[in-house]
Amino acid sequence: MSDFIPKLFDELKTLSSRDSFELFFDVCGNHITISDCSPDSFRKIQEHILDNNDEVEYEIELNIRKNQIESTLSLYFLDKFSEYLEAESLLNIIHTISKIFSDNLKFEVFSTINQFGTDSIKFFQAGESLQSNEIFTEFNRIDKLELFSENSSVHNLNLKLLPNDFNLLNISSSNRLNVFFNKACSVLSIIFISNSSEFKNIDSFCYKISGYKTVICDGVTVTSLAEKHKLLFKIYAWAYEGGNSSDKIGLVRNVLSIHLDNNGNIKFDREVWEAIQSNYQIYLKGNIQSYLEVKNKIGEFIIESTSKTYAMADELLDSLKNNIFIILTFLLSIVVVDGFKDNGQISVFSNRYLGKR
Repeated sequence: MSDFIPKLFDELKTLSSRDSFELFFDVCGNHITISDCSPDSFRKIQEHILDNNDEVEYEIELNIRKNQIESTLSLYFLDKFSEYLEAESLLNIIHTISKIFSDNLKFEVFSTINQFGTDSIKFFQAGESLQSNEIFTEFNRIDKLELFSENSSVHNLNLKLLPNDFNLLNISSSNRLNVFFNKACSVLSIIFISNSSEFKNIDSFCYKISGYKTVICDGVTVTSLAEKHKLLFKIYAWAYEGGNSSDKIGLVRNVLSIHLDNNGNIKFDREVWEAIQSNYQIYLKGNIQSYLEVKNKIGEFIIESTSKTYAMADELLDSLKNNIFIILTFLLSIVVVDGFKDNGQISVFSNRYLGKR
């Protein structure tokens, strides 16, 4: 026991400065509690051991309170963490991560690992910094979530996370972790593609696609979706990026609604991706044709409007000429008539009357 306590304190000193702990040390029902690695705490435990029989059993309980600072959390036992991800329902895990997630999340792992993660969730070894090629990738989270709310819905989940958050760029040495990330990525991709979706239980999922026809896929296992995670993420990323997203989401749903297996379930395979791309090319050609037609109509309208403008200008000019002629004729008539009346014909046309000398 004399060697154990110094080793225990050495281990406690390796805990992250972000975190706090409480150590309960029980000997035959008598216990003490320490919460730091100070000399006073060390002496307190030694005295507690000396006050009791050194040969009896000891019970030690360590509680660590993790604090998230600068989007970073500690992971002391990666294997235990992966076991938790495997056993817990995906819905509960997504809820939990959503509570602590802002724009990114970093896990500082207190064991030897190679860095791995996604665009926004990273795992790195304690004491090391993120590699230059592991910086966080910016993507329009708010825009994607707004687009989702306009086109889709999911029951019993306040969605803050994207499929991008779980699309592994570098895989882990832990198969359990890789499987979890693949499950989360595939299910979130389906949620964003579908009209509506819902978690049923720990490994069951339901979603509805309304395209050329409405297809409801009920009781789909999360594990089966994870097997198609690359294709599902590819379809989601294509639909939600690069513009025309609402149209592309509708196009995806149209194709998926008629690409079914013998049981009426949607088939996610290479052919469905090719069908989506082929239909999009048709959509683009249709848009180009419509654009050219509109452009031609606008050109015709401009030419027609210009011609009408010139015609109106000519008519206005002719009208002005006629009006001026009428006014001059009228004025001249008044002058001549008044002249006849007052002075007679000879006087009217005389130099004096016309202003000549």
